[in-house]
Amino acid sequence: SVGNPSIPAVEVCYAVPLDAENVTIETSIISSDTLVLTKPIYPVQPPRAHIEDSIPFFEPNSEIYESSALYPNVDFRIKSDERIMGCRVIRVAYYPIIYNPQSQMIYNRNLNVNIGYTSANGVYFNAPKASENRKRIATQFIKGLVKNKHDIEQQTSSNSRARNITNNKDLLYGEKVPDYIIITNEELKPEFQRLANWKTQKGVPTIIR
Repeated sequence: SVGNPSIPAVEVCYAVPLDAENVTIETSIISSDTLVLTKPIYPVQPPRAHIEDSIPFFEPNSEIYESSALYPNVDFRIKSDERIMGCRVIRVAYYPIIYNPQSQMIYNRNLNVNIGYTSANGVYFNAPKASENRKRIATQFIKGLVKNKHDIEQQTSSNSRARNITNNKDLLYGEKVPDYIIITNEELKPEFQRLANWKTQKGVPTIIR
């Protein structure tokens, strides 16, 4: 918040099962270093829309800066819990550094983190209507985003997707769901076929209907 000490946070994302409940995060201190400052930590200032904008200095929050209470008073905050590309991702902000404004001391801590939850099926990833290509791209993206990438498992095979749409076999491309479907009339089909062929050659399976 504006006026509070500008303490850095480390944001980490975790994948959890889609049906995860009672998600808990526990932290413990492995080690800690202490440093005495000669000046108070600079307070957070309002954002500037442009670098050349002039904004008056926002005074420190006296309630915090005159206190001996450690700031922040939590080890972490859950920033978001959302579905991203078929996976449930929890974003957590950790505060390894805490600050005692009155004594001008900061504590740099090495935190150990344990995440707990209850899950009935343990399914991390579910995108039944996605093509193989898009599933691969989504999985690679999520693995690059989360800390526990080894927990990500693709739950749906192309065969199971084909069984899910047995009533729409005309939408299959080589027994797989295409990435791209062009819907047009009979007269324009030949023209759009050139586009479909080009996209397929580029690795984006395309069909015309």
